[in-house]
Amino acid sequence: MTNLLDVFLAGRGAQIYRIPALAVTEAGTLLAFAEARRAGIGDTGDIDLVVRRSTDGGDTWRGYLGTATSASCSNGTTTSESPPCALPLAGNRRAR
Repeated sequence: MTNLLDVFLAGRGAQIYRIPALAVTEAGTLLAFAEARRAGIGDTGDIDLVVRRSTDGGDTWRGYLGTATSASCSNGTTTSESPPCALPLAGNRRAR
């Protein structure tokens, strides 16, 4: 039986997390992405794209590897528009 684990928990780092995505690298590393909506569930405001990594099939997850900050919209609000595949890791290194 597979144990369920919440990778992103509302109230821990953001008021809510939305639009989750999961990617698997060639080496089997799991990368979990989500929008961290710091001020609520709205589609504009303080929204960052966050990523966490698991190297053991999802049994444990490291803390946040990094974030892509919100993009400014022409009307003065902000929104997260970065697809997970475009999120750079620190030092321009590839996920393994």
